[in-house]
Amino acid sequence: MRIISGKFRNRTILAPKGKQTRPTLALVRKALFDMLQGYIEDCNLLDLFAGSGAIGFEALSREAQHVTFVESHPLSLRYIYANIKELDVANQTHVFKGKAESALKKLKGPFDLIYIDPPYDFNPQGLLSHCINLLAPEGLLIIEKRLNKKLTKIEHLTLWKSRDFGLTSLEIWRAN
Repeated sequence: MRIISGKFRNRTILAPKGKQTRPTLALVRKALFDMLQGYIEDCNLLDLFAGSGAIGFEALSREAQHVTFVESHPLSLRYIYANIKELDVANQTHVFKGKAESALKKLKGPFDLIYIDPPYDFNPQGLLSHCINLLAPEGLLIIEKRLNKKLTKIEHLTLWKSRDFGLTSLEIWRAN
């Protein structure tokens, strides 16, 4: 997998093989960062269910100030650490080893962007109130989910943008 744009353009991101992770496709990452243009530079990003960390590393490549990766799977964590070392971005990253639920209770915000890409069989609805508490006043909450998974209205947020890509859907919610 390669970084699409920015200072690390065309650099390879290492990712675990197999079904443990489901890396965000390049087409979806490109569309996401096109939609977020103007929001990435100098932002503080929280990448929940980080997997390989591709979203966070793409954000750092596009001048995000800091990325906090949250991941519980040991193999994925090894790849995140390897990618941090390879890109020499340790001073711009923090890795939380554990489940998203406990990370959201322990992390301090605010985050300008919170990106949630849970396993397709996980319903993120229960995490959303914790995410809202960590979101900056004009922050964005981005959810990558299976197309047929419906979220109820998210209190204090308004759906700003939504795009579908095959079985994948991206929703960007904006703080009111």
